[in-house]
Amino acid sequence: MAEVSLERRSIAYVSTVHGLLHVLELAYGVVLVAIAADLGASLFVLGVIANVFGFAYGLTALPVGVLADRVSETRLLAICAVGMGVASIGVSLAPGTILLGVALGVLGVALGVFHPVASAFIARTATRTGLGFAYLGTGGNLGLALGPIIVGAIAAGLSWRIAYAAFAI
Repeated sequence: MAEVSLERRSIAYVSTVHGLLHVLELAYGVVLVAIAADLGASLFVLGVIANVFGFAYGLTALPVGVLADRVSETRLLAICAVGMGVASIGVSLAPGTILLGVALGVLGVALGVFHPVASAFIARTATRTGLGFAYLGTGGNLGLALGPIIVGAIAAGLSWRIAYAAFAI
């Protein structure tokens, strides 16, 4: 009984992180115009920063996939979650485009850790792997669907910085 409960909690945790990951993945696009106004940056510069974020996110997967076979998935998932939080705080505090780019690059790396590690984690943890992956996918899809609405509402009501800070917590 305790093992089932631990399994469920573990899958729920990873699925929740998956949702938050996709919220943070889409947040920049939602608040891009507000960032441009706040920092006085051109959309071209902010687009280049978006590419830095995207490359960091995408290119992290392969080395992390190799690492996931050698290091504890729980440790890597913790690094991912802490990295997401720290980087989000960095984004929220960025005074200009250079530090914004650095923080978003770090956020991209943190997000890039997730998919290879979470997949390995679910494959090794779930006794019913199909259902485990279904929960994982549902968490991510909820983040994709609800993230832009939530980030947009926070940014419209407070600020884009508060939106990033809120998801850092």
